[in-house]
Amino acid sequence: MSESQKRKASELTHSPPPPRSGIDWAALGFGLTTKDTMMAVAKCTAGQGWKEYDIRKYGALELEPAATIINYGQGIFEGIKAYRTSDGRIVLYRPGANAARLADGARRMLMPPVPNELFVEICGAVVRANGDWVPPAGVGAMYL
Repeated sequence: MSESQKRKASELTHSPPPPRSGIDWAALGFGLTTKDTMMAVAKCTAGQGWKEYDIRKYGALELEPAATIINYGQGIFEGIKAYRTSDGRIVLYRPGANAARLADGARRMLMPPVPNELFVEICGAVVRANGDWVPPAGVGAMYL
């Protein structure tokens, strides 16, 4: 992992915001609870692979009509959890293992795999952008 990637990974746990107030964290279930969040959008260019991403407000995605996800149902998903520790830090649970599974699934589907480092960087960026949605320590996790 490069120094830049180590720095970005450490930013995930550096001075995160407190959990959002007014939420009954103990009663919050699994599923889409809010659209008041941010998301990452990355693009893969044929022959160039995955390179750039941006963080934007949750909303509709713009897709190419010929996208294989639409025409062939070709898609993969890898969920990951972000937890708040007892000292207030926010950590991802085994992001390297999630990145490896996503890349392996992409190869099996003959899709360009997202580089592990980029996957972890994007997950960290999404968690930083939504840090106030990570529940208090011991109450649960935010599922990406």
